[in-house]
Amino acid sequence: MFGNWIFLAVGAAVIALAVCLAAGPMARRLGVLTPGGSTREGKPDPSVTARIGGFAVAIPALAAMGYLFYETREGVYAGLGLATFAFLILGYADDRRSLAPAYRLLLALIFSALAIYYSPGLEVSFLRFSFLSKSLFLDQWAPVFTVLCVVGLQNAVSAAGGRKILLPGIMLFWAMLLFYHGTANLYPLLSAIAAALAVVLVFGIRGGLSLGSSGAHSLAVLLGCIAVYAYNQGFLLVTADTVVLMFLVPVLDFLRLAISSVLAGFSPLAADRPNLLHLLSEVFDRDRAMFVYFAFVAIPNILAILVPAWTALLLVLVTLVYAVAYTVLSRRARGHTLA
Repeated sequence: MFGNWIFLAVGAAVIALAVCLAAGPMARRLGVLTPGGSTREGKPDPSVTARIGGFAVAIPALAAMGYLFYETREGVYAGLGLATFAFLILGYADDRRSLAPAYRLLLALIFSALAIYYSPGLEVSFLRFSFLSKSLFLDQWAPVFTVLCVVGLQNAVSAAGGRKILLPGIMLFWAMLLFYHGTANLYPLLSAIAAALAVVLVFGIRGGLSLGSSGAHSLAVLLGCIAVYAYNQGFLLVTADTVVLMFLVPVLDFLRLAISSVLAGFSPLAADRPNLLHLLSEVFDRDRAMFVYFAFVAIPNILAILVPAWTALLLVLVTLVYAVAYTVLSRRARGHTLA
């Protein structure tokens, strides 16, 4: 099994590196290169972005899932592969043509339902929280609940912003968390995902490369589905609140954005509302804002690993801190606007 980790991780890193090195020509040919030029020194203009990073991770991840399905015949890899490919294409179409939110949502619901139908191991059939003595069984509502969770996470991650550095960094952290919480059969796949994300993160820091919608959609769904599978396989150790805490910050921010958009008369999927990263950038420079956002995601999850009994309390604390932070940041942003 350890040999598979190394083989898939090295292979994923090589494929990701090849895609990243050819990002400019590939993005231009696929129509996802942000227009721009060059600096006086002839170096690439940092405003030019190849939204091809999602392919650099999804392609080796799909190859790893194909290999693992061939080796094990476990249906979960087929379901994960179907979901990843479908949302990769959906995100690519969104990068090229900016799909209407309603159309994008409808396709996301259909793709999620198909992936869960072909891989029942990705379905959330019960909820076991650390603060409840009994599990909550969803019965016939399980497929609907799972689809809503998957699509909700996809939209939450897509709305978070920071697709050059922040999202690859958070997704790499999520992959490490799933490595800790998951079962052994997930380790080879997670090693491939983590290796490819690490390569994309390096190129994102250098500038000019972004996950794009293709990466934000497909990788959010892939990691979310892996989290569901890890929960189903190890529910005695991994509670539902552990999984919720993992994705809580972007989900809270998306819910706030959706509700405020509806109250303002806009679509809940509108992309022009100020997210948490935008508000942090009003107070800090862009790099520090991303670091604060990442810390907001990482610290509670690390504490939950160190002291599992605090997981439910951390859910409450993160929600309260988010509410206070949003109130303070939005007031400062309004003050800057008036000034």
